[in-house]
Order: sequence, then structure tokens, then C-alpha cells
Amino acid sequence: MKASLRNMIVTGTLGVAALAFGPAAAQAQHQNSTGNVSFRLGNADVRIGAHGDHTHVNVDVVNRRYIPGHYEERQVQVLVSKGHWDEVRRQVLVAPGHWDEVQRQVLVSRGHWDQVQRQVLVSRGHWDEVTKQVLVPGQWAARVIPAQFKQVPDHTGRIVTVMVKAGYLDRYWVPDRYETRRERVWCPDQYATRTERVWCPDQYETRIERIWCPDKYETRVERVWHPDQYETRIERVWVPGCYEEVRTPVINTTHGQDRGSYGRGR
Repeated sequence: MKASLRNMIVTGTLGVAALAFGPAAAQAQHQNSTGNVSFRLGNADVRIGAHGDHTHVNVDVVNRRYIPGHYEERQVQVLVSKGHWDEVRRQVLVAPGHWDEVQRQVLVSRGHWDQVQRQVLVSRGHWDEVTKQVLVPGQWAARVIPAQFKQVPDHTGRIVTVMVKAGYLDRYWVPDRYETRRERVWCPDQYATRTERVWCPDQYETRIERIWCPDKYETRVERVWHPDQYETRIERVWVPGCYEEVRTPVINTTHGQDRGSYGRGR
């Protein structure tokens, strides 16, 4: 039923074209594997296709018109810089920021003049001889008392020595007394206390502080590729005259069981 309906439409359309345009008007009939038919009638394109229970008929009139030459403004991509290698300096992060403990010399007292007492050497140590009064404590002493002799004549008239008193040991007390003596003594270094004006330099103290170390960057030279750079420009271009085809739909119908006069049961 579908094929007969499509054949009737094609036959009718070809008959109308033969009457209107002549026997050579209907040409280039084509039928593809889906059953759709398309052909050219003069300056009209006819397409007949089946979809389900419906048959679509589309007729477009093709007219050729001449467009004269004219200028148009077009956006053109213009190469402004060719791709090339280049050396660039970049800041590269080598150590992120972090807290750290460092030892610092902190000034606790500024330099100033001050008066201080100092022991100054005025005489170096040496040996010397001195006279001293030395106390000799009292003590017992002993002395020998010699015998006493006397010369007298004997019975013969000669002179002889006769002991009158025998000698003896006499013990006596010697009281305390002072004696003058010379001694060799060591004289040590002699110092004298003097007040001097001295400069007290700056005084520093070592302290451990927690400080923030910011990000550390390093400048590195890298070789990078710069691609081609284009720039969009508007240029005035001459377009020569030409012919173009303009399609105007004149017939766009659908025939089937629910539409049109074909395909309805009578």
C-alpha cells in the first residue's frame, strides 16, 4: 500500500512536470536503499520519502541569483611573532617559610666610662738583709769555776804550788734579753690601690629567639618555548561576484492514514 501510494505520487508529479516543462524536464531520478526518491524537475527539487505510515513530499524551487563583487570586513589571524626559544629568569621556591630558633647577640649595656680601683705593682719581690731585735728567752746556763792555786814554800824552802780551792761547775739563770741579728728575708711584690678611669665596652648577651624565616626563592634561568603569537585583525577583503542558488520551499505535505486524501480507507 505504501509503495503504491509513493508510485502514484511520483507518477503524478512526473506527469505534471512533463506538461509544464516538457518531456526532458523530469531527470536524475534517484531511489536509495530506504525507499526515498529524489529527482529534479526543471529548477525544482522533488524529494519523496516514507516514514512509518506517512509519505512526505517536499518540493523546493531553486533559483540562481548573481551577487556582485563587494568588500567585506573579516577577522583575520595575523602572525605577529614566530615561535622561538628564549631564556627567562624565574623565581623558584627552594625553602618554604618556617619557624626557627637562632642565637643572637643582644646588647644589654652600652659602652661607657667608669672609675675602678686597681692594684698597681710598685715594687717587685726581692731578697734583702735586715737587722732585727730578736727576743732570747731566759734560760739556765752552766759555767766552770776553775780551781784556785797558791804558791807556798815547802819544808825545804822550795816554792811549790798548792791548790787552795778545787774547781766546780756553777749553774746560773740568764734572764730574757734582746739580741740584734741580721737576716736575709724575701720582700714580696708590693701593690698600691689606685683609682683609674676606664672604658667599659658594649656588653652583649647570647639569647635564643624563635623567628619566622620567610619563603626563600632562587633566581633560575630556564629555557622556555614561546609558541607562535597571532593577532586578530579586521581587514577589508574584496569578494568577487558569483552566482548562488536560493531554495524556496513551495510544497511540504504529508500523506497518510490520519492526514491527506491518500491512504484513507473508503
